[in-house]
Amino acid sequence: MKSILHFCLSLLLIVPFMAWGQSKLDVFYPNDAQSFGTYAVEFADNASIPESLQIKYRANGWTYILAERKELYELLAQGIITKLYREPAGVNVPLNDSMRTKHFVNEVHQGLDMDFAYKGKNVIMGYVDDGLDVRHLDFKDSLGNTRVLRFWNQGQSVNWRTPTKYGYGRVYKNTDIDATNTIVGNINQSGHGTTVTGVGSGNGLANGRNKGVAPDCNIIVVRTVFSLPSWTLTVAEGVDYIFSVADSLGMPAVVNLSVGTYLGSHDAKDPAGLYIDSLLNEKEGRIVVCAAGNSGAWPAYHVQQQLSADTNFVWMIPNPALTFGSPGVYFDLWADTNNIQNMHFAFGADAPGPLYRGNTTYKQVDFSNQTLQNETIYGIDNDIIGNVIFQGQVVGPNYNLQAIIYTDSLDYHIRFLATGAGKIDLWSSSNIGLSNFSSTIPDTTLHPEFTKYMMPDTLQSIVSSWACSHQVITVGNTHNRKNYIDSQGNVYPIGGGTTPAGILSINSSKGPNRQGNVKPDLVASGDMSLSAAVLGLPHPPSSLDLGGLHIRNGGTSMASPVVAGIAALYLEKCPKSTWADFKNDLIGAAFQDSFTGNNLPNYAYGYGKAHALNTLLQTE
Repeated sequence: MKSILHFCLSLLLIVPFMAWGQSKLDVFYPNDAQSFGTYAVEFADNASIPESLQIKYRANGWTYILAERKELYELLAQGIITKLYREPAGVNVPLNDSMRTKHFVNEVHQGLDMDFAYKGKNVIMGYVDDGLDVRHLDFKDSLGNTRVLRFWNQGQSVNWRTPTKYGYGRVYKNTDIDATNTIVGNINQSGHGTTVTGVGSGNGLANGRNKGVAPDCNIIVVRTVFSLPSWTLTVAEGVDYIFSVADSLGMPAVVNLSVGTYLGSHDAKDPAGLYIDSLLNEKEGRIVVCAAGNSGAWPAYHVQQQLSADTNFVWMIPNPALTFGSPGVYFDLWADTNNIQNMHFAFGADAPGPLYRGNTTYKQVDFSNQTLQNETIYGIDNDIIGNVIFQGQVVGPNYNLQAIIYTDSLDYHIRFLATGAGKIDLWSSSNIGLSNFSSTIPDTTLHPEFTKYMMPDTLQSIVSSWACSHQVITVGNTHNRKNYIDSQGNVYPIGGGTTPAGILSINSSKGPNRQGNVKPDLVASGDMSLSAAVLGLPHPPSSLDLGGLHIRNGGTSMASPVVAGIAALYLEKCPKSTWADFKNDLIGAAFQDSFTGNNLPNYAYGYGKAHALNTLLQTE
């Protein structure tokens, strides 16, 4: 993550090394069993749903309810609920000047080759992010009134402002904001949401510079809290809320999601991804744009393997600071249920050398068993090398296996072994508090078994859920500029001033999604953009531009609102358009250059670079 962007990891349950006998269902949950929030479940019989449960939404076979997790466990035990979606470990993160020139936005503002100029008027731009400094002049109109029509702070306690449908947080209207002109609830010190909103919707009134893509749009903010239970569902509900308010005002809406989670099915078949897809399909005038992620430079943390009758395996390196307690390893495995029915798996360990020490017995995938299970890795001397906690679950068409393996020595390499048929995908990384796969193996001529090693790769590093949806526009990140004048009047060279503007950021996450579809869809300027800063924080002078009101930020988080802003301009011109209309015209207008090369689409630049003017001209 670049500049002021920081990780915001969820609070994860710490499992001490000695707790092998525990069987709490929530070992992979980010919160304790009493957590109250939104959950995706399947009922055995809709007629038996308890009246105490608040049903919020139904989509694609899932029922979204507001409940305490403890009550859900009781309903599971009674057989009333047949399935409860368990999110992978909480790895949820918050993921303009020259930008407008590079993406031909100024021409749209000027109405070049069109009958009218477009700046996003009468369009809603919604942001699910870590907040917004509503005091900043870039988010006010010429009369000093806020452009923020609604602000839902999902992290605040329940009171009379709590939206009834969702049951948590507090909603503030524009009149509330104008009456106080103060920050609405807490705001993340990183100012991530403020900079993101500035790129998409800032109007430049603060100092006449750094105007965003849709400066005349209306704004709705949903302040997400990364530690909330079933966090991805709270993001989906934020999208639902924005679209609902837009409907009530008779306006089209685009939602920007510069947040995401690096674990999950990576095919948008999870409940949050299905929820958002269903909202987009409900009616026209709705578009969702998201960031691809910023893990492109991490050590290879994805493993994909087509299984065979021979045993395939991968090494995992114990992390002394594993989020779930340490030392140990963790992985998140996903596969299609229809082609891994004969998969068998085990866990093992190797000492330095390598010297194979032993493994657990092999287990066949059991789609009906979704309970927490324990295994022990014994060495050749019958000594205990590691203890395993794992859990499988069926999520729609997918099978998910999460495992934690604890060991008392950092010298061991922990094996995951699999045999059978079907394709599997695994993810894990120490960059998000988990563990790394080994990319270094012994000479296969001396150790021929390593010809069956599952080597990690640098693809499929995009964030999961909505970012992998065909219906959501996923955006990668290119360098915006080489330097700028900072608040002290000095030229600040980005990266020494040697990185060319327009090249893909090394950190921009790569596709495809798990089904092999092209992601990201395209790229936009992100790294080293200048956008609205949270006022009053002690920012380093070199990170601010002249006047001190705008700050340097980067990553795909800043590239996403560029395209979301283009979507707002598009909806101003064609308010009845669908997400498919916009995606087709956006991709059709994307351009290539010396950086993208001619071999498009690919898994780095997608279909090319966003072109605002030509996207709108496609509609004529």
